[in-house]
Amino acid sequence: MLDEEEKPKTEAVNYLIEAASQAQDKKIAGQDITVIFCLDVSGSMCVSEPVKGKHSIKGDRRQKDYNAFAQFGDGSDQFMNAADKGVTYVSRMQCVQAAVQTQIEQMQNGAKDRKVGVVTFNNEVNVLGDGTKDPQTITGDKLNNFEWLTKNGAEKSSELLSKTVKETGKYL
Repeated sequence: MLDEEEKPKTEAVNYLIEAASQAQDKKIAGQDITVIFCLDVSGSMCVSEPVKGKHSIKGDRRQKDYNAFAQFGDGSDQFMNAADKGVTYVSRMQCVQAAVQTQIEQMQNGAKDRKVGVVTFNNEVNVLGDGTKDPQTITGDKLNNFEWLTKNGAEKSSELLSKTVKETGKYL
């Protein structure tokens, strides 16, 4: 459950790690601009909240199946309680999926030379990179070995982030 101050008050919330002027300076200097989405995929991301209204949520592939179960032979919709009518249940994961997809689409339209990668984590870390190569899974003692993580990151970064969002957007 989210506290009132944790609930977004606008359509989008962007967290910037680097100011636009810094990104522009890097671009002018010929340095790559890379965005890494670090996504929590643990069980807590399945928690859903009721949102008033009927919404088509990105990542909700099962909605058609649920709609089929909601109707009985007489054509009437059935709900657990009257409060569920006119409500869509949205999970944390669906919110994250929609936000990442929107950001990648925006980059494909306005920052096609940017590199984009994805890292997921729960009890292990999966480095998906730009989606064009096999992912790397990091588990166990390696998660606490800073030296190994630093060396691995330096070695794998160019391999897992080799293409621009223009080339990789369809994979992510």
